[in-house]
Amino acid sequence: MPAAPGSPASRSSAPAASLSAASPAQLCTAGALHARGGREGESLGAHGDIWFTNVGPRPCILRGVPRVTLVSAGGAPLAVHRARSPVPFTHTVVLAPGKPRAAWLEVYWSNWCGHPPGPLRLQISLAHGRGTLTSTFDGPPDGRYVPRCLAHGRPSTLAVIDAYIPGSAM
Repeated sequence: MPAAPGSPASRSSAPAASLSAASPAQLCTAGALHARGGREGESLGAHGDIWFTNVGPRPCILRGVPRVTLVSAGGAPLAVHRARSPVPFTHTVVLAPGKPRAAWLEVYWSNWCGHPPGPLRLQISLAHGRGTLTSTFDGPPDGRYVPRCLAHGRPSTLAVIDAYIPGSAM
């Protein structure tokens, strides 16, 4: 997993893919993407990475900050508020078809004061109205980690730390 949210080590040094006026790529739709992710404990919260693969027939572009929602295995949203990252980072990435783990999204979940929620998924609503897809959120390295309750009476929060970091096949 990458370094702590906001630390210089958590930022990708890879340049975002450049786009030319002749580029055949269009914005990715939820139907053209497969997402898979996991989480681990970090700074008393849960740091998660969600990896994207273009399963469509043509290159597509990921950009903007998506809306993310934690949901139970049955699809019910958890009582978690969306929080804004203090320093939002976004990248524009062109995803080639079939290239696994071509880009990733970092999220940070904090202050869970409820009962253990069981298996979780992450709903990702793409920017620009391009649809919603669901990702695993129980994957490695510590798939069932739940953030500590640090402030009873305060909401649990989920923030997008970094959007669409260029990845590489692994």
